[in-house]
Amino acid sequence: GFRAIAGNHDFIALERWDEWRRTGVLPPADDHGAWDYVRDLREQDLEYLKGLPLTMTLPDQGTLLVHAGLVPGIALDQQSLLDMVTMRNLVLMESGGESPTYAANTGDAGDAWAKVWDGQVHCKSFPAPHDLVIFGHDAPRGLQQYSHVLGLDTNCCNGGHLSACILPGRTLVQVPALGKLRKTADGTAREWHSLWALDGNCKP
Repeated sequence: GFRAIAGNHDFIALERWDEWRRTGVLPPADDHGAWDYVRDLREQDLEYLKGLPLTMTLPDQGTLLVHAGLVPGIALDQQSLLDMVTMRNLVLMESGGESPTYAANTGDAGDAWAKVWDGQVHCKSFPAPHDLVIFGHDAPRGLQQYSHVLGLDTNCCNGGHLSACILPGRTLVQVPALGKLRKTADGTAREWHSLWALDGNCKP
């Protein structure tokens, strides 16, 4: 079996499905792709997406999983949902006091959050130390490796690699993508094409 955490595309898919349900009209294709598939989402699919957690802890491995990132100095249960699924950078807001204060940023301003991360996850419900935070989302930067942070998004959907981390030991495994997203004739909608890189017999 497998377990998953929520990312920005899961929330976007739910928003587009809700828009289609309310209006009866499919949202137009955009940078995220075409939305024809939302008509095929079953109730069990919707419940699965709605039930995905924002983080996952692996206590035996001292590891926490999050889609995009975390802001230092903020308790896990106080982190912003939007930040956890969209952030890439941190902007320094205040440098005085015992520790600096940061704000999440989805644009180019600031530094990669993984580079700034202090290694401290504040979580009352899970007091054991988190030695490692693993995340994705930041395809432009590719593989990111720091003492307490590992970024695994290596841009598979655009022809890069699919990356995995085997625990314990933090062994990295990568396989090349067999294709990439391609634009349709109108230049806006994008569709999946030959992305099943793990096994030639794997089907969507």
